Amino acid sequence: MRAGSCGEFQLRSHDSFKISERTSLWHWKSRDIGGRSALDYLIHVEGRSFVEAVFTLSEEALPTRTQLPKAEPKRELVLPPAAENNRRVFAYPIAYIKNKIPMAKKTAVCSYTADGRALIHTNLSLNSFVLAGLRNQPSMDRSTELTDSRISLFSAQRGKCALSGELFENAADIVCWLKTPAEFGGRERYQNMVLFHRRFLPLLQRRPMNELKAIADALKTTKELMLKVNSLRQQAGLSAIEN
Repeated sequence: MRAGSCGEFQLRSHDSFKISERTSLWHWKSRDIGGRSALDYLIHVEGRSFVEAVFTLSEEALPTRTQLPKAEPKRELVLPPAAENNRRVFAYPIAYIKNKIPMAKKTAVCSYTADGRALIHTNLSLNSFVLAGLRNQPSMDRSTELTDSRISLFSAQRGKCALSGELFENAADIVCWLKTPAEFGGRERYQNMVLFHRRFLPLLQRRPMNELKAIADALKTTKELMLKVNSLRQQAGLSAIEN
């Protein structure tokens, strides 16, 4: 291990293997894999199983396998002698049996007609113009799951920017951001995504600190907004913007 530039360390045997000194995130650029911990390194780089990696980190030896006792042979099901009549049926505690009246469903609700679908989505107070724009945006070589999750996330955020809380007015202004970048092992999943306005994108890029402060001042960002921005920057392996 030897020190590199920009607060990073690299392996002597693989100069494309970088480890961040501040966040401990690592990324092997030549193999395009990364992780967040030593456990990820042992599993993905050294090829160890999860159990082996855990015991290695805890500096304990793997337990030896013990011989399991042989399973007993299954016993044959033997029915009791048949009764002469059905008198015992009446002894069943029917009084303890409870039922529940099923809830009625509107027959007009239907997923296959425009009128039926309208009854399902009447309570979604979302901008239909922006929603249609998101649905019609090209995938741009992104996964189908990201394209689908982007629409679900727009509904979950109630059509608002995750940073400022303002309503989106145009689908072209929406940025779909991965909290953990792909270079650090982040995947295009709903839980790893957030939507915010495109004008805040420069705050999440690798720029000089004085330039980032100038952008924040020009956008008139609040303290609460900057806390959210710095949280996303730290997850992406970037330094926080100083107040």
